[in-house]
Amino acid sequence: MTALIHAVTERQWHTAISLLEAHWPYYFNAHLAQLLDVLSALPPHMMAQNLRLRVGRDYLVHMLSGGRKTRVFHEVAADGAARTPMDRFADLTAQSAALRSAGRFGEAAALVDKANNLLGHLSGQELREVTHGLPDLQHHWGLTRELAGQHSAALREYTSSFHHAVATGHMVMQSMSAASAAWIHALAGRTPSAKDWLSRIPTPGPEDCWLQSQPAPALFARTLLAVDALDIDAAQEWIAQVDIQQAIERWSSYRFLRAVVALYGDGARAELTDLEAFVAEVPVQQATSGSNAAMLALARHALYLALGQSATAERALHDEDLRRSGTMLADLSAVIDARWLAHAGQLEAARRIVVPLIAEANAYPRVLIPALFIAGMGYRAAGDKSTGNRYILDALHLVPAHGPFHSIVADKRRLFEEMVAEGVLDASILERVPATRMPKTVNPFAALTSREHETLLHAVSGRAVAQIAERMFVSPNTVKSHLRSVYRKLGVTSRDELVDLAQQHGFRTDPR
Repeated sequence: MTALIHAVTERQWHTAISLLEAHWPYYFNAHLAQLLDVLSALPPHMMAQNLRLRVGRDYLVHMLSGGRKTRVFHEVAADGAARTPMDRFADLTAQSAALRSAGRFGEAAALVDKANNLLGHLSGQELREVTHGLPDLQHHWGLTRELAGQHSAALREYTSSFHHAVATGHMVMQSMSAASAAWIHALAGRTPSAKDWLSRIPTPGPEDCWLQSQPAPALFARTLLAVDALDIDAAQEWIAQVDIQQAIERWSSYRFLRAVVALYGDGARAELTDLEAFVAEVPVQQATSGSNAAMLALARHALYLALGQSATAERALHDEDLRRSGTMLADLSAVIDARWLAHAGQLEAARRIVVPLIAEANAYPRVLIPALFIAGMGYRAAGDKSTGNRYILDALHLVPAHGPFHSIVADKRRLFEEMVAEGVLDASILERVPATRMPKTVNPFAALTSREHETLLHAVSGRAVAQIAERMFVSPNTVKSHLRSVYRKLGVTSRDELVDLAQQHGFRTDPR
């Protein structure tokens, strides 16, 4: 560092550039503020010739401002300056980050594809020349893919970033990439892998006080693992440690986890109010694209469920933005939807949702395990206990390898008791299953058939029986029969009670 400062003080610009290229990880690890001072002191013509240093300077400004400044890279332009491979990587990464900031995640990911294609065609000498920059670049690429909903591809980027960071001694990127990989594994339900990556986060020494021992993605992973184990006190402690300003681009993951913790704990009303106030200030495309859209929908689902507004919670899972958000999160929302249907006794409808997921969710135990349970319950309810038992046993074999998933098996105790009585399961399994119930209320309207649901929509909108019959192209007696069934299933005795129940659960009526 002394040599670098001396070169800058003496205006030995080429020496300074050479030192930066040779020792970037060291400066980044140990002297962030001084590194930014050096980059700010370089003359404009030198910065114009070194695109990657311009990107690096913007990145440092973002980090040292606590993440409050948007990483848009205003000074990076496609001005023909990208001559070397590193310049081209820096240019593509900067453009990708700008698109990411605007919520254009698909376009940002396409630029990452270009960068990877370029990386794959480098000569051995060119690859050696860019090695020191790869940890930062690939972490950026991973975050872009994560926000675009490409979680498997994001994991590959984070893994490559980590290994290059180890090779170059880049502790910051070792920490960030290991934490990010742990978060992806935890979200997918791969608990042992998540814990392994958490163990790879370097422990800072006394001279590394600036290095976060627990980056935000690591705290996200620990929070979700605690929820899986139904250790809600620990989950609350982990999520409370997150300084989201240090990871502002992951705001939706943060909000999702806070909502999940509130679902099992308290404070859902305040959390929902805070969530909606925050989203009101987020650019629309940021909140309706990529994994942000899915995380936001899942957060709203959890919070409305905690508040007893189960119909509104269910609608959140059917958000079109969520369905376009990427395979893993869309599948997760589908299996959550099926889980509540199963809990409401709609086992056939739940089975139809999860069976197609089973074939494609092998990489996502968080989706696969509950899908197997739900499919098994559906087959058993339909009288095919042999097939049902096979699915359930498959799920039980997966749980020890990827668990603990107490949050998944806690509501299956009655099912296990039945299978023990049938001789399918050993009684010892009951000792390992917590007696905890589902965290909050379910949607009583889920028990209605599609025609009963349609009748309900008309009824709570104030229409008379004759009007409902005309709109549904059925007889008034058929409408009355549907209404009697609706009243019985919902436990109400009058139209007024029906409307009150619908309002309590956030049920949306059609005023037309």
